[in-house]
Amino acid sequence: HYNCTIIGSSYDKQRIPCIDKTVSDGDTIKIGNCQGQIIFTPGHTSGHIVFYFPESAALFCGDTLFAGGCGRLFEGTAEQMFNSLQKLRSLPDNTKVYCAHEYTYNNYLFAHKQAPNNKEIKRRFNEVKLLRDNNKPTVPSLISEEKQSNLFIMAENSVKLYELRKAKDIF
Repeated sequence: HYNCTIIGSSYDKQRIPCIDKTVSDGDTIKIGNCQGQIIFTPGHTSGHIVFYFPESAALFCGDTLFAGGCGRLFEGTAEQMFNSLQKLRSLPDNTKVYCAHEYTYNNYLFAHKQAPNNKEIKRRFNEVKLLRDNNKPTVPSLISEEKQSNLFIMAENSVKLYELRKAKDIF
């Protein structure tokens, strides 16, 4: 209807036939006057990519990283997700995280139950609760906030990430 160009991962070209332009890790794209970088982040799906715009300090991360969480492991492994989150963790602290869904309250409710003595998680949980109680969005967050309060991006290895994701899946 809008005659837009569909950009997708080269890994997904065969299974998503409507992709007009395929991209891979490290490619650059231009949308309007903004130049972005493609970061390959498998874990949620096997071909998952994110779009990072350094000049705007903006990350459009789909279902890899959420405010206070990460995506389910549908096609990928915990090791892939761990490595993908480490890539995103390395972005500048002022990077705004635009995730695909508003799961923030539930993510921090889970995190608070997992780590009730973590002061940053508690602070963020209270902040998110206040925002949602006032019908305000919690997205975007910042990479700096995620590094201090997101259990998944803070996980020390893929085994711990897998355990957390498994617990979150049934939470």
